Amino acid sequence: MAINRDSMLHYSKLIVLASIMSCFINHAHGQKKMHLDLGLVTNTSFYSEYFSEGNSPFSEARLNPMVTFGLFVKGRYQSSTQSSFSLGIGLNQIGARGENGYFEKGTYLHVPLEWRNQIKGPFDFVAGMAYDYALEYNYVAAESFFFLDTRHFFTPKIGLGFSNNQIRYELSYNYSLTPLYDLNFTDMNGEFLGRSTTRFTYVQFSFCYSIGLGRSPKE
Repeated sequence: MAINRDSMLHYSKLIVLASIMSCFINHAHGQKKMHLDLGLVTNTSFYSEYFSEGNSPFSEARLNPMVTFGLFVKGRYQSSTQSSFSLGIGLNQIGARGENGYFEKGTYLHVPLEWRNQIKGPFDFVAGMAYDYALEYNYVAAESFFFLDTRHFFTPKIGLGFSNNQIRYELSYNYSLTPLYDLNFTDMNGEFLGRSTTRFTYVQFSFCYSIGLGRSPKE
């Protein structure tokens, strides 16, 4: 039986990510500095399309925002009373709507690396970078064609959080550094006509429950 090379590559990536998270957790076990954050998110996502004809400057058009959902688990290391670092894995949906029933939506494997620092009381600032891999992508239109230039995306984020004991709420802004697709248009003779580039951003609201791991050191 033939083994799909792409499938093997995807499974290898998941195994590597799981190994990194396992090492991350074991490093802090027994110090009461490790936490497991289990959460749900809602994403309000925005797609910006940039068009140019010939060598003219780009013009921008926006699709209607779409509300989508996701879930995650993060291993968080409390490096001090005010700061912590986390590495996570989850599933995230991002999409947008156009006219006449047109929409596009992707499901992504989401791997965030984040730093959190307390501002005052229960409030904190969070910043980080996520790697997103497009597991599937749906493009629905009356006359549709679609392809992704890449399935790999890197998305920085900034946000504010509020924590109350084991419960945490967070609001963040996320921007993809990689375009969803970057298309060049030519006529039948191969002459360049124009270009189209599409990027996505999203505002994410998350809710999570934190579980402390490890035991207090013996005196």
